[in-house]
Amino acid sequence: MRVDFRHLVLCCLLGLLAIDPAHAADVHLRGHWQQFIDEEDSLVGVLSRDEEGDAVAAELHLQAYRNGVAIGEEVHRFALPETVRLFAIPLEDDVDCYRVLGVIGLDAEGERVSTKDDSPSAKDECDAPESLPVGVLQPI
Repeated sequence: MRVDFRHLVLCCLLGLLAIDPAHAADVHLRGHWQQFIDEEDSLVGVLSRDEEGDAVAAELHLQAYRNGVAIGEEVHRFALPETVRLFAIPLEDDVDCYRVLGVIGLDAEGERVSTKDDSPSAKDECDAPESLPVGVLQPI
């Protein structure tokens, strides 16, 4: 059986059209770090959205840590009027650091669109007690 090149190309194009567009990432977390801003420790980061995508807002899901122990989760919502947005979230008094659990893009109706975390792991991200920055550990 001989495969015609035109049929192969047509088959590939039809396959690409059949893929649900929600599988393409619309919102990206490009980087995040902990920084001292206005006399407060803050989680700072960069969110971006694809120009052609449906996302107009993003939800950032965080795990809060105190003394190396997870104490709860927080969700912060950001409008994305531009394709790139810098954000800063002050750490609560009882929180040593946040670990990013994920970012979710939202369309104009508030429905979820796909996401991708492109952020490299933060050096001081507190996913385990041994990786906490020494400055956030309190003496017993």
